[in-house]
Amino acid sequence: MRAQNILHNEVLSIKEGESTPTKLPVGVTYGEIRIFVEGTYTLGTGVLHSDSPRQVFRNAKLEYNNANAIYSGKSKDFRIMNYYDQIGVEHFTAANGKFEALLRWNKGMILADESVLPAGHVHPFGKITQLNIDLTWMTKSDFFSTVGTATIDTAKAYISYDQIETTKSEIMQIFGDRLERYALPRVTAKQTDAKVANTELSEVLNVGSGNLHKRAFVTTFDNANPAVEQDDRIEKYQVKRTLPVSDAKELITARYKAAQADDKSFYKFGTALKGTFAIDYDKEVSMDGRGILVESKEEALKLLAKIDNPTVFRYVSEEYVVNREHVQSGGKLVFGI
Repeated sequence: MRAQNILHNEVLSIKEGESTPTKLPVGVTYGEIRIFVEGTYTLGTGVLHSDSPRQVFRNAKLEYNNANAIYSGKSKDFRIMNYYDQIGVEHFTAANGKFEALLRWNKGMILADESVLPAGHVHPFGKITQLNIDLTWMTKSDFFSTVGTATIDTAKAYISYDQIETTKSEIMQIFGDRLERYALPRVTAKQTDAKVANTELSEVLNVGSGNLHKRAFVTTFDNANPAVEQDDRIEKYQVKRTLPVSDAKELITARYKAAQADDKSFYKFGTALKGTFAIDYDKEVSMDGRGILVESKEEALKLLAKIDNPTVFRYVSEEYVVNREHVQSGGKLVFGI
């Protein structure tokens, strides 16, 4: 098994506030997928947003068969994931009329090559017949905190990916004779309306999905300006499982400041991201590196918080679509690339 770095044959140009789709080839086993953006701007009387160009995409999505998201979220969501994975290293620059941004999707192999899959495989994702990327671009008001006469002059997205060259026997050796050990990555995001201050833990968001939840990131924003992350929003948070009723219980309760300190220590980066903390289900709850298998109803898993100031919450969920029977019987899974 080896990988080859492939540059996608279509370059996507900016259409402010609009989406630009492209099709990736099927018949490929994918490793990491990268989106590199470079562009130019004229500042004029405008003021560059302090976060630019991390908000380059209002939404970036990879889906298969026109219906099933593998990755779907804002570029800032994937920036958080990459920041944690890469020990605080990131590539977002904007200065002197030029900007660059780099996003990585690398939570696991995507088996889009039917020829290397074992006959009669039991993985629930089925056959991948189409694989699409759809990028919804930022607008001037996203990029500049004061627009004035500022303009985004050009921006192009270049997509590259690692094509894994493998055989059916290698796939079966890694993931099992029927793909029972395979875990298809799924990263998505949800956001609340503003939540008012309270004096005790109260429900914020339902986050159940029917998948294996491995990790999540929660970011808190000032409700008056949901584009600005804030550290003074909540005192503590809790994750509670409600279904099945026989296994309903509190899974995690932690103070916000302690969670950020723990992130810095565990992930070994020097600076915590403002307003953000990780929920490591695979280490804080399951303790086995896998995470927790959640029922399919959204209310099966809930996020609660004690809120000090009115807050908008954004929850980025890092999950895997798995063979539930295999997981419930204690079977092993293979994550990553």
